[in-house]
Amino acid sequence: MVIDNACSRSAPPDLYRQLLDMSSDPIFCIAPDFRYLYANQAFADGIGRNLEDIVGRTLWDVFAKDEADKRATLVKWVFDHGKSKVHEIMVQGRHGDRHYLTTVTPMFGDQGQVRSVLANSKDITERKQAESVLQASEEKYRALVETTSTGYLILDREGKVIDANPEYVRLTGYSDLQELLGRSVLAWTADYEIERNGKAVAQCARDGFIRNLVIDYVDRTGRITPVEINATVIGDGDSVQILSLCRDITDRKRMEMELQSREERLQLALSSGELGFWDWNIPSGEVLYSEHWFSMLGLPMDEAKLDLDSWIKLIHPDDLANVNGALESHLKGRTPTYECEHRVRHQNGRWLWLLDRGRVVEWDKAGAPVRAVGTYFDITERKKMEHHIRELAFHDSLTQLPNRRLLRDRLAQAMATNKRSGLYGALMFLDLDNFKPLNDARGHDFGDLLLIEVANRLKACVREMDTVARVGGDEFVVMLSELVVDRDDSTVQARNLAEKIRTALSEPYLLSIRRHGMADTTVTHHCTASIGVALFIDHEASPDDVLKWADAGMYQAKQSGRNSVRFYDPRT
Repeated sequence: MVIDNACSRSAPPDLYRQLLDMSSDPIFCIAPDFRYLYANQAFADGIGRNLEDIVGRTLWDVFAKDEADKRATLVKWVFDHGKSKVHEIMVQGRHGDRHYLTTVTPMFGDQGQVRSVLANSKDITERKQAESVLQASEEKYRALVETTSTGYLILDREGKVIDANPEYVRLTGYSDLQELLGRSVLAWTADYEIERNGKAVAQCARDGFIRNLVIDYVDRTGRITPVEINATVIGDGDSVQILSLCRDITDRKRMEMELQSREERLQLALSSGELGFWDWNIPSGEVLYSEHWFSMLGLPMDEAKLDLDSWIKLIHPDDLANVNGALESHLKGRTPTYECEHRVRHQNGRWLWLLDRGRVVEWDKAGAPVRAVGTYFDITERKKMEHHIRELAFHDSLTQLPNRRLLRDRLAQAMATNKRSGLYGALMFLDLDNFKPLNDARGHDFGDLLLIEVANRLKACVREMDTVARVGGDEFVVMLSELVVDRDDSTVQARNLAEKIRTALSEPYLLSIRRHGMADTTVTHHCTASIGVALFIDHEASPDDVLKWADAGMYQAKQSGRNSVRFYDPRT
């Protein structure tokens, strides 16, 4: 390898050059005449050439003209401007196409002139592949949203449109999404519904969800469409958004109105491919089901009449109380209709979610209900989507632990429970002491592995009734919901568990990443935690106060040298 005198002042010392030679990252040095003054083996391997075919030769000797021209343009810019530049490039080498992120840096002579440029490349092929997979996944998701028959809508916390799919645009009567962006959802709400819909948006922003809200929309032609809305809040603080699923229920509303005529209702339900129909003789307990109801549950249709007990046996035990309560309220005249969402068992053992609706249509002379009819609607997919949305809203996507919003809700519940029981609780705020150096040195992949392992160690230390949450980058919270009545004894319990956690988190972390076509990369990392602890009981503070106390204790632990536990007592 020969480096001419013009670059020798810029060339690294022998020891430094040895380090460059051993680097797994491609590194090379180029003179103003675009000749290679230096290249390491990693660079030669990456482009599929031998070192002797590179050093001393020009870009055009090593690469095809188009590729050499592109590289020369980048090198010339650095020579002309005397500044570093980062460039992403794809190289065809011995092991196929590889993507590199190259930093080209000027090397200055004694007079301050640029004598050569030094380039260092990072292989980002796996990252590019991951980005491609993610993009494909997002495109599939977008295609699903764009083609679904359910309206999909995202609002800001003020109720203004951020995004919507074509089905939702159709519901409003506008021609395209651009006409909706930035408009308030109240713009196409019927006048008599504006106040109720406005309160619903505010309620969703405050409480985190809306369920089965029915609002009339009025499109630009004056057509009224009843829409069933289910919504949830995503994001935190100023980034809060409202994600809403809107279903055109015109057909369902029409069916409910036609329910007044028994024979017409029966004919409609039996001819429907979407609904299961039931007709209940209340005194005898006999229930007539439509054929679709049997096929929906995978049951043999030996006969169309079954008794009420057969129906009850299909209902999920956890839902039976809600079903009986809703049914009893309607039969006693407290509600105009019977309506309940509950699970029923399919013949294969899985559970289906059904929207069960009905109404008494016949009474005896004494006013007692004699006959009721109703429908089932399979809402299993809607429930799955709602569950997925709730998981995104209340859990950390990396560790699957509760996030800050869910933690605060559980803390409020625990404090309410403590008020009744008189037992103390404790909140621990943990911050990792040596997390950033791992991220800086090894990248976010190893950082993520460390956070997941910390979450697992925390869960292994606490009781099933306790809560472990991730509230920030490397910040975790542990909530002990029920200790004892005595404050001093509760302090001892909390301190023992905090020390157990501190010890567990200080054990070495063995972190391994497997990349396709390469040997596993394993890193041993040492990391400790600073832990702040605050006791709480309902009458002494609010949930926000308790979080602030524990956070203050954590900062005291940091200031005392880290890897320690500090209790914060607001009374002192």
